[in-house]
Amino acid sequence: MANKTIFFETNNIYAQDGSVDEYELGTACTIHIQGRVINKFKELFEKTSVPTTPKLSYTHLKDSQYDIVGYVYKKQDEYAFMDLGNFSIFLCKDAGSLEEGKFYTATVDFVYDIWDCYNLEMHDTHDDNLELEGTIQSIFIDTSRYVQLESEKSWTKENVNSNYDVSLNKTACWDDEKYSNGSVNYLIGLELKESNSHA
Repeated sequence: MANKTIFFETNNIYAQDGSVDEYELGTACTIHIQGRVINKFKELFEKTSVPTTPKLSYTHLKDSQYDIVGYVYKKQDEYAFMDLGNFSIFLCKDAGSLEEGKFYTATVDFVYDIWDCYNLEMHDTHDDNLELEGTIQSIFIDTSRYVQLESEKSWTKENVNSNYDVSLNKTACWDDEKYSNGSVNYLIGLELKESNSHA
């Protein structure tokens, strides 16, 4: 049986922008999950003389990282829509090589990014049922710090390991930047409603 709780990463800037509400333990939450690829997708081929269908799955590794086996049920422009069994995700980065009607495996981050990829158009034009509803069970904040690039006057978290070591009851999108030296990511644990399942 699939885990009822999934973990996704999101950023405090979206609440600062007024696009989403603050997150609070025990409250309802509705999101669309994007999969950001950590390693390349590998197609799952039939290896027996008897046709078999790979088992769709998502296995939690750490933080928002999952090993997935998914079925691409729709390709639209540079977007791919993938069924994981209990729910669907969408992909836009590294999704160009995926083909509709095929099964793939990869390691991905589950992310809720309202500015990236298809979320920009989601509420106006998207007719697939990607909405996930649930109750917030946990909130952690990434306290890792940005490092300054030597060659530029800019800061980055590239190659900096996330450190979700502080638990919150409720986010405070402006005040939470005291935990780092810039914008922060949250790791949200969402217990899915039974109605999300279409397996």
